[in-house]
This record gives sequence, C-alpha cells and structure tokens, in this order.
Amino acid sequence: MTTIAVDKNSISCDLQFSYRELKFKGKTKIITLKPKVASALFGVEQAYIGFAGNADIWGHVVSWFAVPDDSPPRCKGIEFLLLTSERKIYHGSNMTNWLELDEPYFSIGTGSHLAMGAMANGKTTKEAIQTAMLHDPMTGMGIKTYHLK
Repeated sequence: MTTIAVDKNSISCDLQFSYRELKFKGKTKIITLKPKVASALFGVEQAYIGFAGNADIWGHVVSWFAVPDDSPPRCKGIEFLLLTSERKIYHGSNMTNWLELDEPYFSIGTGSHLAMGAMANGKTTKEAIQTAMLHDPMTGMGIKTYHLK
C-alpha cells in the first residue's frame, strides 16, 4: 500500500506503487489543489490531499479535483489525508465527508503506525516516511514532501 504522514506544516508520501506482485515507482501520492478549487471546496487558499489504497480510484479522484463539475467519484478501498493552508488536518474515506483531526500529526497506510511513532518522537513527516520505509515492505522507492507556504 503506502504511507502518508502529515503535520501542521507539511505532508509526505512514499513513491512505491504495487500491482499484483509488481512494485514500481510513481511520481507522487499527493495532489496540490488549484487555489480556485481549494477555495471552492474547502474555503482555503491552499490544500494538499494524499491517498492510501486503491490507485485506480485515485486516478478518478485526481481527475475530479481537476474539474469538480460532476458528482464526486465513489471511493472504495481508499482513504485520504488533507492538509489546508489554515494548518488543519482532515481524514476521509470518501469525497464528501471529511473529519477534522484535533491532532498535531497523523498518518495513514500500511506504515502508518511506524510513521506515527516517529512523529511522536519529534521527527518531520519526511523522517516519518523514512522510518516506515525501514520496516514496512509496502512503503519505499523514495519520498515526496510538500510544505505549506
């Protein structure tokens, strides 16, 4: 699967994707919403959304956020973390219900427990992903980090 780690300042992901028994490197598991979309959907200037789970659904999600004219795609086997420019963290498992987390950091995916432990010990989101990569075989192949302005 993956590991996504977020705190009030940044969000990071690993770059490993899997299909059946194959593992391959992807570009990212986090999208940056266009300011107009971030404002219309979440009332913020800037927003990042990371995903863990079904990459096929993720493609539909990315397309919808690019042009959110229709109903949002149905999501199954996927979960999201959202970081907003107001430094708020949200979790979701579909496109319409987002739960604000009253936590300084959070993580999702197969390496989430490892990332959470790292952040509990003062590590950055990037360092949390590095920690997960050490022990979770579904997390790896590099790290991408996005920082709020």
